[in-house]
Amino acid sequence: MLERLWSRFQEFSDDQRLFRLQACQDIYTCVESCRNVRSSKLSGKDGEEMLDLEGCASGVRMVKYFDWRESLPTRIKLSNDIKGETVVSMKTASTDQEKDEIPTCARETHSMWGCRAVALGCAPHLIDLRNCFQESYSKEHVLSVAQFSYENNNEKDTPCGDIQK
Repeated sequence: MLERLWSRFQEFSDDQRLFRLQACQDIYTCVESCRNVRSSKLSGKDGEEMLDLEGCASGVRMVKYFDWRESLPTRIKLSNDIKGETVVSMKTASTDQEKDEIPTCARETHSMWGCRAVALGCAPHLIDLRNCFQESYSKEHVLSVAQFSYENNNEKDTPCGDIQK
């Protein structure tokens, strides 16, 4: 009897994990959209509009969790100085997005990996990451860096890169 109950509980837990991971797919769609826009902008093309991370429930949860709710996606602005050299400046996006703004995709990427961590039961690592972000870096810095260590070993120039991997 106890064995059967345990089996049903595990089945329920597995179903919950799958449901949460499927919800993370919405955030992944936003990440892909951001990456496509970023790639187009970096190659000098006008692309499609970027999907809003806060357009899905999981995205809203992650943005609230990291306390990025009031922060719009950070974008890179490329311009030329007097000598003709390219200058990179960071700014928060506004509703009137300029043609040369390039999204960093930091909000979307961190949210996607955060969602996956919660879905798979790795929330303590996510707490460590959030604490590191809040204690060691400004929101603007974390959201302005377009490098991540989740999939590769890029921790040197990445905020809290040792925790991301």
